[in-house]
Amino acid sequence: MVIPFPQAGHFDPVPARVLGGVEAIIRQLLKAIATVQAGGTPPLAGPDAAAAALQGPDTMDCIAPAADWQAFWQRAAAAKRAGAAWLNPAAQPVA
Repeated sequence: MVIPFPQAGHFDPVPARVLGGVEAIIRQLLKAIATVQAGGTPPLAGPDAAAAALQGPDTMDCIAPAADWQAFWQRAAAAKRAGAAWLNPAAQPVA
């Protein structure tokens, strides 16, 4: 199946493999929604204790000094976590 997709004033076909991937993602999302609506646990969700125990590299995009890059990203990650509302209720904005 090829569906035309407008780009720059003309139509380029979208390959079926791309649409098939999108359809698969939508099916997974609908299945997860149905699971939650039925009272189940959503995919990839776990107990709070398991989430709190997660350790490892953080997603950190920054430009750091070459001489101190390890400590720099760790400080940036700590600041990011300190401001995360889901980890620090005090960081939540007041409505």
